[in-house]
Amino acid sequence: MRSARGDAETGEAVEKELDAFIERRARDAREAGKAGKDAAIEEVWKASERRDTERRRRRNAALWYEFHMRLADAHATVSRDHERKALALLEEPALRPPSFGDPMSAG
Repeated sequence: MRSARGDAETGEAVEKELDAFIERRARDAREAGKAGKDAAIEEVWKASERRDTERRRRRNAALWYEFHMRLADAHATVSRDHERKALALLEEPALRPPSFGDPMSAG
């Protein structure tokens, strides 16, 4: 037969084990909650990064578009200038093709 003292000691040991178990479960729950919170924060950060990356990509594309359009305009201006100069050279008598019957063209 057990004594009252033995039952009390056993009861206290069981209670101590139960308290330790409850503490472990509570600690695990806090850590899981923290991990879940960290994961949620990371997802918000990733979404923010995706938005910022897309915004930068669109801005860069717009800047490159503007650059290429300005360059195309500059090339068109240079092309028109060269064409104008070439046509002006045709106005010089020495560069005109000889006409049939031109006394200066007889050799």
